Amino acid sequence: MKAIKLLGYALVAMTCSAVFVGCGDDDNEATSQQGGQQGGDPSNTTTMTMSEQKSFLEQTARELENKVKASDFQALSDLLQYVRDNYTNEGASSSDYYRSSGDGYDMSVLEEWFDNSLDACEVGTPSNKTIRRLLTTANFTGLFSAGPNGWQKDGTADYLQFTFRDKSGNNCVLKVVASANYTPVHNSILDEEDYHWDYYTYTKVLDMRYENTIGVPQSVNVTLTQGANTLVDTKVTTSLSMRSQEADLSSDNYTVSVDAKVCGYQVLVDRLNFIGDQTLSVTTTILKGAETLVWAQASVSGKVRLNSSNDFSVREVGQASASVNVLGKVQVRGTVSNIDDFIDYCDEAEDYRRDENLFKDYMNKANALLNLNVYYNNSSASSAQCKLLASAYRAYDGTRWESAPALFFNDGTSYSFESFFDETTYKHVTNNFETLLEDFEELFK
Repeated sequence: MKAIKLLGYALVAMTCSAVFVGCGDDDNEATSQQGGQQGGDPSNTTTMTMSEQKSFLEQTARELENKVKASDFQALSDLLQYVRDNYTNEGASSSDYYRSSGDGYDMSVLEEWFDNSLDACEVGTPSNKTIRRLLTTANFTGLFSAGPNGWQKDGTADYLQFTFRDKSGNNCVLKVVASANYTPVHNSILDEEDYHWDYYTYTKVLDMRYENTIGVPQSVNVTLTQGANTLVDTKVTTSLSMRSQEADLSSDNYTVSVDAKVCGYQVLVDRLNFIGDQTLSVTTTILKGAETLVWAQASVSGKVRLNSSNDFSVREVGQASASVNVLGKVQVRGTVSNIDDFIDYCDEAEDYRRDENLFKDYMNKANALLNLNVYYNNSSASSAQCKLLASAYRAYDGTRWESAPALFFNDGTSYSFESFFDETTYKHVTNNFETLLEDFEELFK
């Protein structure tokens, strides 16, 4: 229930902002309350009617879909496929189906380099079947090029570079440059263990344990060029404040920034901040060329604890806020004043699905914590609110109640997402989105 509700509100933000609209089937036979209901705030009037808003959201979704094309990444996809087919030992084509796994492009130079680099990361001498490693980018450097029959090492450098030709003979370069300064980070989830099976005792026997500490560089820049064109240019910067090398989400502070340019698109993650036992916040912008497609900002307060079994638990989650802006035309902004209470009310409502009064009472308490609004063209006046809508459905043992995200309009009507974003009006948008996903899947399969 908790995960479903949190994911549901992610869907609220995404759908209302018309990033892409999807409509699913519902196995439950809902009553007419799943469609329009009274309950908005007529005093906060706007000039756009409900039907006009529906049309505007569809137009914005179509506009965004028209700007994002899988074909924009065709050059990168073709290059990656060419590298796999011609510069790895996994590049057997369909006509070479029966050739042995040992055939293919010779990668022995790279394999030997990697093994030596891994050995260079070992710290001290092995003891008690344990090898300790400090994995830093400084140990994984060098200049390599694709020769006629295999990869070859051309020299040393303080960065990592691979040079090769594409199918048209253009010179291509993949380059990874990392800063010399790094922060060592260890957690047992990074460790590895080698075993063998003892068939006499039917037990696994430990051969060697590897304690891996990662040296997280303060900055990493990855570029991929094809002739005169830069297909990828990504820079990641980090700032980690830790009490020790052992990662502790209850006390550590992390800041990460990303500037990723890929095939004419740009993704900016402006300071993802994690402050242990306090807040997580992030601001993201997606651009195509100089045009901003989507801007989003979110934050949540809470405390994180790393359990002994290396899984994370989040507790005392307070206020969460989010803001999404699509093409400067559709905005979703709002808060949940207390996430813990919101989840508890939703869970309580789930326990009383057969009792209409109690179910609606807990839904009302949950909605009272929610202040999520839809705006258009950067207006300060809200055009609709996002809340949970209670609806009844017939089960084999009688009537039961469920909740669904819904839009509450200023004319006093409300519609569940399923009925508002119906398959008739949004069929074109939904089909285009599904086609886009299939195109990307085909492109990078």
